[in-house]
Amino acid sequence: MKNLISAEFVEELKLPTKPHPSPYNLDWVTKNGPTNWVDKTCKITFVMYQFINTITCDVSFMDCCDLLLGKPYQFDRQTTYEIVLKT
Repeated sequence: MKNLISAEFVEELKLPTKPHPSPYNLDWVTKNGPTNWVDKTCKITFVMYQFINTITCDVSFMDCCDLLLGKPYQFDRQTTYEIVLKT
């Protein structure tokens, strides 16, 4: 799995991009949509509580969310996700 960021998110925040060193097709992030050609990367810094990190993400059109961190990122940093349901 790749680290992905939404093309719409990148465009809205006017984040700088660079050409992808190895462009590829991606087709699982949009429902009923065409295959995406991933040809850009973007460095993004994000903050979760006191944790700050900068990563390079592949830029893709997607319906699922704005930032997806792949398993290599999770395992390299021993991250865990907690889901909190509020009623």
